[in-house]
Amino acid sequence: QGFLPGGSIQLTSVNGDTLVEEGSLLNVSGGSAGGDAGAIGLSAGRGIVALGGVLKADVADGYRTGSFALTTSTLDDFGGLNAKLNDWGFSRRRDFAILDGDVLLNGTTRVDALRIVTGNGDIRVAGDAILGSDSAKGGTILLASGGDLIVADGARFDVGAKGADQRGGSVDLQVAVGGNIDAGQAMIDVSGKGKGQGGTVRLRAAQTQGDVAVTRWGANVAGGDTQLEAFRVYDLDDADGDTSNGHMAEIDTALQQQVIADATAFMDANGDGIRARLGQTGNTAFQLVPGIELRSEGDMDLVHNWNFKNARFDGKGGVLTLRAGGDLTINANLSDGFVDGHATPDVVSPEDLPFGWTPGSVPLPDVPASDFTNDDSWSYNLVAGADFAQTNVLSTQTGSGGAIEVGGLVRTGTGDINVAASGDLTY
Repeated sequence: QGFLPGGSIQLTSVNGDTLVEEGSLLNVSGGSAGGDAGAIGLSAGRGIVALGGVLKADVADGYRTGSFALTTSTLDDFGGLNAKLNDWGFSRRRDFAILDGDVLLNGTTRVDALRIVTGNGDIRVAGDAILGSDSAKGGTILLASGGDLIVADGARFDVGAKGADQRGGSVDLQVAVGGNIDAGQAMIDVSGKGKGQGGTVRLRAAQTQGDVAVTRWGANVAGGDTQLEAFRVYDLDDADGDTSNGHMAEIDTALQQQVIADATAFMDANGDGIRARLGQTGNTAFQLVPGIELRSEGDMDLVHNWNFKNARFDGKGGVLTLRAGGDLTINANLSDGFVDGHATPDVVSPEDLPFGWTPGSVPLPDVPASDFTNDDSWSYNLVAGADFAQTNVLSTQTGSGGAIEVGGLVRTGTGDINVAASGDLTY
């Protein structure tokens, strides 16, 4: 009642099933006069979740709707479940983790943020599927398959902005090593509204022998660019060879030069052929970039500065992913978008300052344009406590305590920096 937010309900079975029986009600609605709805999580790590009851996440006008998370070994009726969630008010966020077997995405799903991952099964998007958002600023969809990811002709991804002058949404399609992306003539709308920028479609698939694990890309993307990251995984050895003191991998200059050389060789030898095979030759809205994924089963440390300013592929940067099962320590500079890999000082001569200037009274002049590379930069994924069993590179193991400590400079220009840690983030 009144102006109160809804709470949260978490039902978890570690070794068996989680049953919400017919006649039961799980209610996380906001107050009748105002307040956001809450969240419901249902988990059965080694069994199934059977939902026979009713969930409720009602809100007054102008307040945020509910969030729903499901972890189950199998999911037989995705479309039926999501039709209920649409009606029950869970349109803020939905997370699905299907640990065993395949999942078929069918029917209509309307939610602002949708994340679906499989442990070892395929994700199939049916031709009648509509995965969409009614969010003013555009929605987000992440599909990360432990097997193949197949999108049928006619499927629709609708995450374009619905509000005036808002940015479009994003669609991420990922497969693990050994999986393939096969996308038919689907419709993907990531467009902005009015003055809002268009969104992005990101594909992530492993490099194969002279190719990338994307069988077909026939999707029609409206309102934004498509980036295909062809990634390669490097499992790093222990730096001192002494496992008695734990596994510590180091990223030094020699390793940096090696992986950049590998990425350059792959792109030089195969880039044009991949674009031609996928029917994307000459399509400037389709960008093929290399991905470098460095893994350590324990800790990982960046010990030498890494400047990506000269690593470009048709004028584009790539994607760097650092995944540590333990701690990730950045003890050196990780930089792109700037000519100098060190911190760029704001240098202003005293005579250029306004009379009577004191710190903070007026902004200092902008950094000179000559300090920037003025092109498309690299993106970074920085992960500690990484869950290597998951396809989504930002997945972490709950309770592992893996921490990220930044003792150097981490920056890029036009790229993204994504950070995930199961423990602390210190910088």
